Amino acid sequence: MIQRPQTIYLAIVTILMIFLLFIPIAELMLYGDDLAKFFSYGVVGMDTKNTGLLLSTIPISILIFIIIILSVVTIVFYKKRPRQLRLCVFNILLMIGLIIMIFFYYFTIKKDLGVIQHTFRFAIVIPPISIILAFQAFRGIRRDEFLVKSYERLR
Repeated sequence: MIQRPQTIYLAIVTILMIFLLFIPIAELMLYGDDLAKFFSYGVVGMDTKNTGLLLSTIPISILIFIIIILSVVTIVFYKKRPRQLRLCVFNILLMIGLIIMIFFYYFTIKKDLGVIQHTFRFAIVIPPISIILAFQAFRGIRRDEFLVKSYERLR
């Protein structure tokens, strides 16, 4: 049901994760004044001598796709609130894993490619914002479940 606030929260999570696939997470200055951008699919060189994919980070993209699919599936299961609750919790855990994976790959990139300076972009705050929104959706679903159970007690 689109009018429920938790559906809106989960839709925003889906949209934010889709943006995370295409916008850079960080801009990197490598040794030799080379520029690179850290995307969810890899590190892409931006200079004339280092163009193209320098390092692949496909597991981050795969995890983002899983989170997107899980958010959409959670929206679709609006009649099965207990299952929706479990999917929300699992989605939150996956997003925490995504944050850990992003920083793991960042430190790997820093070590392997020799990063002198970095600038994190707006995309680095998308996973924490998504966690907060998924938690708000969880609270809304739980509130609906308590409301339905209270009506059943009255009958």
